[in-house]
Amino acid sequence: MSQEYRGALFRSFVWYAHRLGRMSLPEVAHRLREQARKAIDSRKRWEWESFGRFGGPLQVWPRLGAFMVSEISEVSEPTGSLKLLGQEWPPCDLADRSIWHLDPVTGKRWAGSETFAFSASYRHATNMGDVKFVWELNRLQSLQAAAAAGIFAILSAQLDSWMDANPPFRGINWASGIEAASRVMSLLAVLALADEEARAALDMRARAFLEAHAFWIARYPSLYSSANNHRVAELAALFLVGHALPGMRGAGRMARESRQGLEQEILRQYLADGVGAEQSPTYAAYSLEWFLLAAIVAEAIGADFSAAYRERMRLATEHLKYLMDDAGCVPQIGDDDEGRVLRFNLSANRYVASVVRRAGKWLGDDSQPASGVFVYPDGGYTIIRSPSGQGTLVTVFDHGPLGFLSIAAHGHADALSLWLSWGDEPILVDAGTYLYHAGAAWRDRFRGTSVHNTVTLDGADQSIIAGPFNWSHHARTRVVERSADSVTAEHDGYRSRYGVVHRRSVTREKEGVLVVEDHLLGKAKRTPLNWQVGFTLAPGVDVQIEGRKALITTPAGRKLTAEIETDAQWKVEKTGYSPGFNQLTETLRLEIRGTFSGDPLVGRVRLAMNPA
Repeated sequence: MSQEYRGALFRSFVWYAHRLGRMSLPEVAHRLREQARKAIDSRKRWEWESFGRFGGPLQVWPRLGAFMVSEISEVSEPTGSLKLLGQEWPPCDLADRSIWHLDPVTGKRWAGSETFAFSASYRHATNMGDVKFVWELNRLQSLQAAAAAGIFAILSAQLDSWMDANPPFRGINWASGIEAASRVMSLLAVLALADEEARAALDMRARAFLEAHAFWIARYPSLYSSANNHRVAELAALFLVGHALPGMRGAGRMARESRQGLEQEILRQYLADGVGAEQSPTYAAYSLEWFLLAAIVAEAIGADFSAAYRERMRLATEHLKYLMDDAGCVPQIGDDDEGRVLRFNLSANRYVASVVRRAGKWLGDDSQPASGVFVYPDGGYTIIRSPSGQGTLVTVFDHGPLGFLSIAAHGHADALSLWLSWGDEPILVDAGTYLYHAGAAWRDRFRGTSVHNTVTLDGADQSIIAGPFNWSHHARTRVVERSADSVTAEHDGYRSRYGVVHRRSVTREKEGVLVVEDHLLGKAKRTPLNWQVGFTLAPGVDVQIEGRKALITTPAGRKLTAEIETDAQWKVEKTGYSPGFNQLTETLRLEIRGTFSGDPLVGRVRLAMNPA
């Protein structure tokens, strides 16, 4: 047994042990049944010819097509080069079947038709690269871009290439339901945009492709601790296929059950105040895009979703809108893997704003965020929007949970963090995401407390990491006091290990002036207990230290003063920063450091806009 294999086996054992620890008894029973089903399926051999053998129409909805056309402002025409998730692929032809399993970073090839889908290990294959890259290409969103550009001649060859390289349920590209759901949407988008001739040319393959994908998604649903945005994508894909292929066996039941599931999930994925339960604006927007597309089709067939569904969409859209700065950008809170449902331009950015605009258009709401203090008690955010001659100062204070469900897969240990932007420029930022499966120590670092704008004790995280998408201990937050201009909250993430609770107050002293006050409450279990209060600055932001004042200047010349009002001095350090998936650079971080001696007040900082 090689050392590499032993290492992978050990990592696999640790991962399963941690994941099992977060499962309920019903989930354990479900996972055992699922494993038995996988064992049976691994001995079967499906072919594309097993699917698509039914009559009836292949429905395309003019209203969905018209909606897509209205959203296409810029497209990526097919070229010999391809860049996804910040990574260049080698010169490639998507009609060449060899491209679909290639890792563009390592040059290695992931498991293909020779391997059953769930035997294709990706969580612990650290020598292969990050599976996100191969999956991103296999979402087939390049077909969406080609269809949006009106280039239909290449679609048949590319679809044939993918289907030839990926027979049903074999290889890495069938190992995840959300990836299958993404391909369903890509093909439906192509059909909605294509003319009659192009649709006719794709008809037989499209039927087999969609039925096989729907069968597999329904056979291995993301349930229990996995029922986050993956479940939304799966249900929406099943809903769309059920209505697109009315002649398919079980189509009616699939459409009904997935509709019911979507009605239930929208109330779980967004809390009563509209905040995304995953504690990530980009994941909230991603799920919202799926809910929106399902709603457009339901409206087109005269079977609208409920008023509760529509109202939760409205609340989710409003919350995301209030997070935005004047340029339509939101803070990087939690994970962001740059996932998109519709992607006509492969390099398009400002994703959240685009989804909010589309949802607002469908809801008939084009209102703009107001100024003031806005509290989201269920999701755990306070947003302060202050007008100025140089744009809106937007402050976001996080007093919400770590994330969604027992594993909080996409949450970061950022309780009581602050994010701040002014006009169209971020100032206090999150460090980002960087990588998922291949991130190793970077994955933990970017989720950890020490790179977030909060208090860290002894360099430890508030919540305890137990794998790339799991936590063994969740810091719990609660609001202690709230007034018209102030909110005080605390979390218990350090109490069991260190004996103290972190409490933070954020007060709007006047328009454009905030006071941030940090306390450690309780009796330390050991001394010395070192603490630090840190603020990560956006790249390009300059800082000059004058005594206890930090003079912050943005690239556009906006000026902000951060003044310490306790007995401490600023330190400026460099820290890692990820502006996007697979991107890594450095930026500056302001820190106050000290040793807890029993005095509960550890830091008070006044943040003030300096008028031009």
